[in-house]
Amino acid sequence: MSRFRNVYILLAVIFWAFIACENLTDVIEDNDSPELVHKIELSQKSIEVDVLSSEYSVSISSTCSWEAKCEDDWIILETQRGDEGVRELIFSVIHNEDIKARNGVIVIHNEKNNLFSELHIYQKEFAPTINISPELLLFAYSGGTQKISIESNFEYVIRNDCEWISYEETESGINVFVDSSTKESKRIGEVFISNEKYNISKSVKIEQSAFIPQIDIYPESLIFSSQGGSQEVEIEANIQYKVSSNSDWLSLSQIENRIIVEVSAYDETSRRDAQITISNEDYRIVKGIEVSQSALNVIRYTSSDGKIILPNTSNDPFGANIVSNTYENGIGIILFDDSLNAVGRFAFEDCSRLTNIIIPEGVLSIGDSAFEGCVNLTSISIPNNVSSIGYWAFSGCSIKDIVLPKRLIEIKGCTFKDCHDLTDIVIPNSVSKIGESAFENCTSLKEIVIPNEVYSIERCAFRNCTNLTNASILEGTKSIGDRAFEHCQSLTSVSIPNSVIEMGELAFCDCSKLERIDISDLSSWCRIKFINYSTTNPLSNKANLYVCGELLVDLVVPTDITILGVSTFSGCQSIKSVTIPNNIVEIGQNTFYGCSNLISVEGGENVKSIGPNAFRECENLQKAEIGSCVEQIHNETFYGCINLQTLYCKPTIPPAISNNPFPFNSGMKIFVPRNSYYSYTQYSSPSIGTLQTNWCNYNSYIEPYDF
Repeated sequence: MSRFRNVYILLAVIFWAFIACENLTDVIEDNDSPELVHKIELSQKSIEVDVLSSEYSVSISSTCSWEAKCEDDWIILETQRGDEGVRELIFSVIHNEDIKARNGVIVIHNEKNNLFSELHIYQKEFAPTINISPELLLFAYSGGTQKISIESNFEYVIRNDCEWISYEETESGINVFVDSSTKESKRIGEVFISNEKYNISKSVKIEQSAFIPQIDIYPESLIFSSQGGSQEVEIEANIQYKVSSNSDWLSLSQIENRIIVEVSAYDETSRRDAQITISNEDYRIVKGIEVSQSALNVIRYTSSDGKIILPNTSNDPFGANIVSNTYENGIGIILFDDSLNAVGRFAFEDCSRLTNIIIPEGVLSIGDSAFEGCVNLTSISIPNNVSSIGYWAFSGCSIKDIVLPKRLIEIKGCTFKDCHDLTDIVIPNSVSKIGESAFENCTSLKEIVIPNEVYSIERCAFRNCTNLTNASILEGTKSIGDRAFEHCQSLTSVSIPNSVIEMGELAFCDCSKLERIDISDLSSWCRIKFINYSTTNPLSNKANLYVCGELLVDLVVPTDITILGVSTFSGCQSIKSVTIPNNIVEIGQNTFYGCSNLISVEGGENVKSIGPNAFRECENLQKAEIGSCVEQIHNETFYGCINLQTLYCKPTIPPAISNNPFPFNSGMKIFVPRNSYYSYTQYSSPSIGTLQTNWCNYNSYIEPYDF
C-alpha cells in the first residue's frame, strides 16, 4: 500500500508543476502583447423606412459578440445576436397606419465590455388617399346596375341610407343596384365611403329619373276591306292597361303584347267606323285605335255636270273589274267585283268634269298622273293606308286643302305642281323626301312646316309659291335643293335647322320680302355649304339673322370652325361688328357680301386668304383689320365699301393682291408695319398665280404704323 501511495503523490506533484509552468507562460505572453480594445460599429446610425411593411438590413462590424434589442413593438428584430466580424442586422417594420410619423431605436450592446451602439429608425406618417369614379350615377326609372371604382390605401366602410339602392363589394370597388321606380318624380340617393379613424368620407350621388308611364301602340289605325279579316296591334307599355271597344262588330283577343282584331264581312255601301281604347285609370292615360271597314268595293265621286265619269281602264289601274258605274242623287258610284288596292297610273287623268272623289280604304297606292289635269277637282279623300303617291298625281287640280295619309313615305316630283288653289297642306311625319317641283306654282299656299323626318327638299320644290309667307324646316333636313324657294316673293321668315349641310344654287333667290332667318346654332350655320351664288343663302335677301331668338348684331365667329365658307353671311343686315378668332385660316368668297350695316371687322390673326368679294358692298364699313398671316387678298374684296377709312394691314410681307381689292376712298388710310413700309410702297415681286404683290396703286394711302 505504501508503494502505491508514493506513486500517487509523485503524479500529483508532476501535474501541479505542469500547471504552474503553463500559467507562467501565459503571464509572459500577456506581458509581451498590447491590451485589446473592443468595438461595435454600424454602417449607418439612422435609417428612414417606408410607411408600408418592409424588411431592412444594416451592417455591423465588431470585435466581439453582441446582442440586439428593441422596445418598439412596430420594429421586429429578425437578427438578435451576432459574433465578431462583419454581420448583418436584419429587421422589419410594421405598416404605419397612423397619420403621424414615428421614431424607434435598436440597441446593439455587449454588456461584458460595456459596449453600446444605437440604430435610430424613422418611419414616415401614413397619408390616406382614396379615389372614387364616377361621383355621379344616373339611372333610368327601370333601374339597373352600375360600377363604382374605388382606389384606396386604407380600409373603408360603405354605407347606404336608401332602401331602393343596394350594393356588393368587389376587388376594385362596388356594384350598385337600383330598383325600378314607379314614382313620377326623380329620386336622389347617396352611397358613402368612409373611414372614421382618418375622418375621411366621400359619397357617390345617385339619381334616378322619374317614372314615365307609357303606352305605345302600333299601328294607330286599322283599315279593313269589305271582306273583313284579322289584324294585329302591337302594344309596348310599362304599366297595366285595359282594352275595350265601342262597337260589337269588332272581336278582340289579347296574346301577350298583341291585340288580335277580327272583323267579319261587310256588305253595305257606306263605311263603318269604330274605336279600340287602351287605358290606365290610375295614370289617366287613354290611347285610341281608329278602326274602319270599307264599304262594298266602291268609289264615290261627283261631277260638274251630274253625269257619269269614265275612268281609264286600259292599264288595269284598280286591280279589280268595274261591275257598274251609276250616277244617282248627285253621287256617282263605281262598283267593283273585288276590293281595290290601287288607283293606278292615268286612272282619272284629264277628267275635267270630276269635282270630288272618295277613295276606298283598302287602297295602298295612287299611281303616276292618276288625277293629273282634273282641273275641277276640289276635294279628295285619301285613306291612311296609302304609302305611295306617284309623280304628277294631282298636278293641275283645283284642290284647296288636302290631308295626306300618315303612312306616306315620299312626296314625289310634281305631285302637286300647278295646284294654284291649294292653301293648306300638312306633311305627315312619315315623309322622308319632298321631290323636285312637288309644290311648284302652288300660288295660294301660305305656310309650310317641313317635319323632322324629311332629309331632303329637292330642287324647285316650292318654287313660285308666291303667297308663301313662312317656311319652318324642322331638325332632320340635310339638304335644300337648287331653286327650292325661288320667287317666293311673300316669304318673310324661314327657320333653318342645325342638320342642314348644303343649300343649292338660287335656293332663296328673289325672296324679296324675306326679313328673318332663325337658327339655333351658329357653328352649324357656318358649316353649311352654299353652292355657287350669293343668292343661295336666304340672308342674301337683306334679311336679319336670329340665333335662339336673339338678333345677331355683334358676330363672334365660333372657335370650333376653321374656314368661313362661301356666302356664309352674305346679305345679313343685322350684323354690325365681326370678331374673327385665331382658329380661322380662310375667309371665303362673298362671305360678308352686302352686309350693309357692318361697321368694323377685327381679329383674324391666322387668316391666310381672303376670297373675292368677301366684304364687297359693306357700304357702312369704317374699320377693318387684315391679320398678320394673310398671304392673299383676292379680287374686289372691299369693293363698294364707300365709308372705309381705316384699314390695318399687319403682314410684314405684303400679301399678294388682285386688281383693286380696296376702294379709293378720300381720306382712307392703310396702316402697314413700320419696318415693312418700303416693301409695300416700293418693292414689286413676280405674280403669284393671278395675283400681284405690287401695292404701288395704293402708295398715297399707305402709312407706317407700330403694331
